[in-house]
Amino acid sequence: MSLDLTHKMIDFFPIETSLEAVKSDILKGSALGESLSKYRIYDYKFVSMIKVAEQINKLDDMFERLSEQYNEEIEHQTKMIGVVLEPLIIIIIGLIVGVIMVAMYSPMFDLSKIIG
Repeated sequence: MSLDLTHKMIDFFPIETSLEAVKSDILKGSALGESLSKYRIYDYKFVSMIKVAEQINKLDDMFERLSEQYNEEIEHQTKMIGVVLEPLIIIIIGLIVGVIMVAMYSPMFDLSKIIG
């Protein structure tokens, strides 16, 4: 069963435990969407799309669409993190280079005062 494979792949405890209960609900005759809706860890959009897909018998297509949507969201969030972190990294590197420059030239200026 695909829930067994998913259960073996996931190491996140709340999802692991919910998949065990979802599996037992499905074996008792409950629908996947109804079983998943009992747990708050699953997104409302995810559960509602699964319920619709079960009704129209297109569960595999809906999982593909959901996978694409979540991948696009993750790519967007990753790009936004990069946009925010890039200026911070530039500032930190600039400060490090500035400290090194001051540490190098300070003794030379002190030496010129002693000689001059």
